[in-house]
Amino acid sequence: MKKIILFSLVVLLFACHNEPDTCLVKTCLVKNPVNELAWLQREIEDLENSDLEVSKYFFVSIALYNKTTVFFTNNCCPFCDTLPPILKNCSGEPIGYIYETEGTMDYQGFTIQSVNRNQLEDIKIIWKPENFACPVN
Repeated sequence: MKKIILFSLVVLLFACHNEPDTCLVKTCLVKNPVNELAWLQREIEDLENSDLEVSKYFFVSIALYNKTTVFFTNNCCPFCDTLPPILKNCSGEPIGYIYETEGTMDYQGFTIQSVNRNQLEDIKIIWKPENFACPVN
């Protein structure tokens, strides 16, 4: 059993080295996190089903933080006063929030630390609404 796990880890490491665009999702053990992670699917469905005019400004990104895959919902709303983006791990648990200064915040029963955006690597948008109104890709 240990040999199988070790072999799987070696294959995963080489797969990430050869195909960097797929490394992020392979760490969550899924090929398509938008469709395969139930908690992320629910968050996206909430955004899709929103009747609010501002929903066109919201999007979901994936990134690496301390070599761990994280997801966060962000927005480019020019007139919204929103909380900072919450970083969530592959299980959907909050592990931090994006903010420029050090601090902590209570979020849904978790005390989480601030993370400077510069600490995130390989940020990619993985979901955006059809009527997306942000000047980012």
